[in-house]
Amino acid sequence: MKPVLLALALFIPASLALAEQTLVLNPQVEPKLGNEERASLEYSLQAAVAAEGAEVVIPDEPGCESDSCAFAELQRSNADHALRLTVWKGPHGEASGVSVSLIDRSSQRYVEGVQLSAKLSLLDAVTHTTRGAYARLRRGPGPWLEVSGEPPGATVAIDGQVVGKLPQLLKVPSGLHHLVIDKEGYEPHETTVTMPRNADALHHLEVVLDPRIENVERKGLLTSDLDTPDAPLTRPSALNYTLAAVGVSAGAFLAIGPVRTLIDDGECGRIKDERCTHVVDFDLGQAIQLSGATLLAATGIALVLWSPFRVRVSDEEFQLNFNSSF
Repeated sequence: MKPVLLALALFIPASLALAEQTLVLNPQVEPKLGNEERASLEYSLQAAVAAEGAEVVIPDEPGCESDSCAFAELQRSNADHALRLTVWKGPHGEASGVSVSLIDRSSQRYVEGVQLSAKLSLLDAVTHTTRGAYARLRRGPGPWLEVSGEPPGATVAIDGQVVGKLPQLLKVPSGLHHLVIDKEGYEPHETTVTMPRNADALHHLEVVLDPRIENVERKGLLTSDLDTPDAPLTRPSALNYTLAAVGVSAGAFLAIGPVRTLIDDGECGRIKDERCTHVVDFDLGQAIQLSGATLLAATGIALVLWSPFRVRVSDEEFQLNFNSSF
């Protein structure tokens, strides 16, 4: 079954007149593999190359196991690239990782590697690294910086120059660069990246911008987002404190009578001829009056705490208060 699948993978791309040829060298395998495992490895490698639209070319002497040897073999052939697979050995002799090197006729190397895991088998790793090496080859010499994240469409600037929007794949010279990602309504993200010297390098940067805080209190002033004209700068109105004072005062005045009655409830309120003619009684009317007094006082306190009445702050007043806070 495997030879049939390999034949389909090899000849279908060729039938589509894709002229790219890759010289596939003998895999360099450090761990010991059985004949069947090694054959499966070679089938997977050649099928992965064919899946990338390249015609597989097998050298006459496939014993080359170094990049310099691979380049020499490429020069002797008519292929466009040479491909060399390496399977790394772990501490216990098992296969631990895979790397694929693609070498073009200018001797430029494009390398992709991956560590094996429980979720990534050896054959899957061969396919993954082959695809990655061809992706580097098609991008061309770099190094490359890939910037992704949230929100989409955020502006990307490198060394003070806007280069595009998220997501972005950029060819950046090696060395230290200053990067700024910004978008209206979000806090800007600034960082520095050091790009390596090797031309096939791909540096990934994931950025998630935080939404800008819309309300910030400074010295009793409530500042809405200053960049948003729909949200003007305001402060509490003096009307809140005037109404609060009226409410608390009226509540205190109305509560005096019911509170006294409640304290003296059941005691004699009037004595005549040494006899009690009136007993103090906290009745329903006084209970209603005390409830109203409590409500008035609570409303006054709420006006101070929440300040529902507000006035717009002029630019001059805001600047004065803002400067005095530092």
